[in-house]
Amino acid sequence: MLRKLLKYEFRSTGRTFGLIYLATALLALATGLLFRMETELSIMRLIQAVVGSSFGVMICVIFGATAVLSLSRYSRGIYGDEGYLVHTLPVSPWQLITAKLIPCLVWSIASCAMALVALVLMIFGNRVGLPGFWEGVVQFFRAVGHLFGQIEWTAKCWQAIGELALAGLLMLAFLAGLVLQCYLCIGLGNLMRRRALWAVLFWFGINVVSSWLQTFLGDAAGITTGLIALLNRSRLTAGSMALAALFELLWAALWWAGTQYLLTRRLNLS
Repeated sequence: MLRKLLKYEFRSTGRTFGLIYLATALLALATGLLFRMETELSIMRLIQAVVGSSFGVMICVIFGATAVLSLSRYSRGIYGDEGYLVHTLPVSPWQLITAKLIPCLVWSIASCAMALVALVLMIFGNRVGLPGFWEGVVQFFRAVGHLFGQIEWTAKCWQAIGELALAGLLMLAFLAGLVLQCYLCIGLGNLMRRRALWAVLFWFGINVVSSWLQTFLGDAAGITTGLIALLNRSRLTAGSMALAALFELLWAALWWAGTQYLLTRRLNLS
């Protein structure tokens, strides 16, 4: 049943995100092509400014739409009118949470990747039609493959790969905890009369309390450790990243437990 729920979620959200990604790619190409044109016409300069500004706005829209669509689908699908049908299905609360969480994480990662792709299209898209462009692309990938073929897979190489994997796990755990925290706040706000307002208030309150707890514990846990290390230009060790990822997973488990409790014992459909 979980597979069917995931299939439905990806199908429902894929159309919207597909249109957003397509519009972003087209705007990136248009921006690159327009800024390649050298003209003294004021109308062309105005068009270049408008298209460039639209591209910048679209990059922000990607991340904003990812957050808004994911959270609104959770709110409508669990506590809204759709909830009357969803909660009649033979599924447990953890399956409902998982079916909402996994697409949210996937689309968040895809949005970050799309933003990078859009920047590449804007920078290099205006050179696609130039002579020798594709030959240069082929030579670049050949050079990268040749470079990887000459790497000696020593212990330091595997250590670097392990540290990159831990960094990815840390960011994924942080993102999952952030999404689950929002799910918990939506559930808590649903118990009140003004649901949206109380959800925001609960979000701020939980963040204040969790920040205080991290400070009380010596700030030894969570994504803050990595941010402080980057600001101080110090190198994160595998042990510190593993500890930070563990604490982020613990925070995520706490938000998950609270969300599941609300769905199991305090469900209140609007």
